[in-house]
Amino acid sequence: MDSTYVEIKFSEKKNDNWFQKQKIELPKDGVVSCDPKIIDFTNDKLNDFTFKSSVAARGANEIRTLLIFEKITGKLKLITNSDNYPNLQYNEVLNCIDSWMVYGGSSTVFLTIDQDSLKEFAGVALFENYREIYLVDKKGKHKTLKKEKIKDLEVYTRFKNFNPLIENAIN
Repeated sequence: MDSTYVEIKFSEKKNDNWFQKQKIELPKDGVVSCDPKIIDFTNDKLNDFTFKSSVAARGANEIRTLLIFEKITGKLKLITNSDNYPNLQYNEVLNCIDSWMVYGGSSTVFLTIDQDSLKEFAGVALFENYREIYLVDKKGKHKTLKKEKIKDLEVYTRFKNFNPLIENAIN
């Protein structure tokens, strides 16, 4: 009664009958609708599932919880930190997931799935007339590849690659 959550019932059809394989309850804010989407985030030709769990930056950052379909188990696996990365999408160029974070600037963060979490491996940050391209090692430490001051920097740019730098035509 005192919380808002989403309930996901995942079923499988066998012999013309539906059987519930999984029931998942996850917290969500009471502000935005769930807006569920079925998209392949892992390029395995199997559909994965997201829903809006929150909103941030006055609506510029769409926070979605990601559940990956695992063929081996036939179940959905929660990616536990997916709600830390706004505006998630599958990145065809790098065969990864990327996140576009909007704040006083913006960052495109490139991510891989490591067990039940997203792990950052590179990114492009745009802030205060600087563009920084960086790598992230296994311990989470950032290493700057290139940082440059850019006059008239368009800070709300999403990228689909960091080396070479390629802008994403659709944000």
